[in-house]
Amino acid sequence: MRNCLEKLKQNKGASLVEILVSLAVSAIVFIVVGMFVSNGTNFFNRQSRTIDLQKELLEVSNKVNDSIMQATGIEMYYNTSGDQSDGFALYTGEITADKKNFLTGKGNASKKIEWGGKDNKKLYVLDDLTLTTADEKEPYKFGSRVTNFSITFSDECATLLADGTYMYEQPLILEIHITVADDKESRSDTRVVTLRNQIEKLVIDGNEYVKDGDVLRRK
Repeated sequence: MRNCLEKLKQNKGASLVEILVSLAVSAIVFIVVGMFVSNGTNFFNRQSRTIDLQKELLEVSNKVNDSIMQATGIEMYYNTSGDQSDGFALYTGEITADKKNFLTGKGNASKKIEWGGKDNKKLYVLDDLTLTTADEKEPYKFGSRVTNFSITFSDECATLLADGTYMYEQPLILEIHITVADDKESRSDTRVVTLRNQIEKLVIDGNEYVKDGDVLRRK
């Protein structure tokens, strides 16, 4: 009988303290595992978002670069005069006065690049001059998250004259700045593009420059 009592004492259940300690250890393990899972998910989401942004930036940059490089004429008009951040349209072929048709250039030499501005954030590269087709379907956007887009002339080809106007030496060299972003991060690209063709006509927000030898002068 005594032996039975001693065995019962030795095989008694876990104490309250032991149970609490076990629960605490289990909770710590679950928290650590949860943190690893959460961090892994966040890392994957960040990488996916970065890849998407980088892909869009590369696509936009390449398309704009290819379109401008083949230009035979350039006309640029701002939505708000002098401020590209509010949007602009750039034509890589000479256009009619009513802005409805291209006059010169064929194929890759004639493009319309239209950016809605920092508020609209949409970029189009078109083979014609209108944003909508005959059946009113919106054309393909090459960028829908463009938060900054500007095209400027490099100092290597632009010379400020005494009368305050510019003279542009050919071949024209353009600097293209593009930024794409979402609500978490952004990616930027800057490219320097040298035009392959001689430009016969250059219009910048209504100011016309015509060819004079190897330079373009204000008309």
